[in-house]
Amino acid sequence: MKQRFRLVTTVFAAVSMLVTIGVARACADTVTLRFMHHEDRFLITIPGGRHVPVVEMSQSQVARLRSIFMTLECRVNPECQWLLPRGLEMPALLSPDQLERAMVTGGDELFAAFRGHLESARHVVFEINWSMLKWPLDLLHFKEQPLFLTKEVSYRVGSAVPAPQSAISRASRGLLISDVTADPQRAIFNIAAYFPRADRLDVGNVNRRRLSSMTTIDFLAISAHGHIDAGPSDSIRLHGEEWIVPQDLARLKPKLVYFDSCRLGISSEFLRALQEAGTKAVLAPILSNEAGNSSTETISVVFREISSGRRLPGALFAARTRLYEKYHQDDVATRLWRSYPFRLYNFN
Repeated sequence: MKQRFRLVTTVFAAVSMLVTIGVARACADTVTLRFMHHEDRFLITIPGGRHVPVVEMSQSQVARLRSIFMTLECRVNPECQWLLPRGLEMPALLSPDQLERAMVTGGDELFAAFRGHLESARHVVFEINWSMLKWPLDLLHFKEQPLFLTKEVSYRVGSAVPAPQSAISRASRGLLISDVTADPQRAIFNIAAYFPRADRLDVGNVNRRRLSSMTTIDFLAISAHGHIDAGPSDSIRLHGEEWIVPQDLARLKPKLVYFDSCRLGISSEFLRALQEAGTKAVLAPILSNEAGNSSTETISVVFREISSGRRLPGALFAARTRLYEKYHQDDVATRLWRSYPFRLYNFN
């Protein structure tokens, strides 16, 4: 039976005092959906708007988002159960038909109260808190397609206050790090064709000591194996027993960070460290992404679009829609795994 939203009568100003997710301004072509968590309640609204409802999510809607995420992750990651918050049971994984229905039903329910705002927007911002990193909100359907195929999408998290996006240019100084086992086509190194002031390093030539001696840079792109919730700190494996942790990268103070590293898009440790260091934007997969192929094409399209002056939300949109079309013969889960996994966070 279809779950119904319950409109919350609490005055929005009072709700905002309970949970502050940041200050949001709507542009003419941008709509922000703010998701708030207070005790056991999840609330949604559009900040700053008049006569905008505050809607409470049901527990079944939260569970559905968790099932969608785990279904996509567990198909390629046999240790996916470690990604669940403590105390939560493993949700039932969805068949292809169930996955499609969950995305359709989830969108019908979640976006119903905000349909008019979404229809007129080109860019949708999901403003979430740290407990919601594993929510694939832009996979839910809007107008008969997953939202990420109809709108440019970005996320804000924590106490970030939006500022004009800082674009990189051909004059920007960058650092490109590639592990051939994660980046078999060396797509990360090809970024230098668009940004010639980027230094290229194989992971075999990188260590924490070398990173600590480097000066600040404008952007960082790294393809190596990401590890989260598997030790005392989230990390990226370089070679042998060599690892790097969030602070190793944060001290470089990059404006833009691109991770081609499994699941770092749900690493609160990396995201917090970079946000606190002043990073403006992070692009990273929220799933265990493919080594090469679809990930190679994502890198290529995103950096080509950025180099031509396109904003990051549009660059990611171009990559996702292209990949979704390219892999149209795949089953639904594989098609989404290849076209969807990268997420854009805008900070500061």
